[in-house]
Amino acid sequence: MSFKEEAERRLAAIIERLDEFNRSLAEQALPDGRRRRVSELSLRNKALKAGQKTVEERPKNS
Repeated sequence: MSFKEEAERRLAAIIERLDEFNRSLAEQALPDGRRRRVSELSLRNKALKAGQKTVEERPKNS
């Protein structure tokens, strides 16, 4: 494995660990009730960006 390939592999591993750490911090920062709503809004925005015309909402108690 070349130096460049090894450096890219290590950088990808570091980025993945930092991403996991960042998600963990974000989960701890949001109250439980708000966390679900933020997740739904994120999914809705992704669906709309992907070109879906309508987005179905999940029932409140699921």
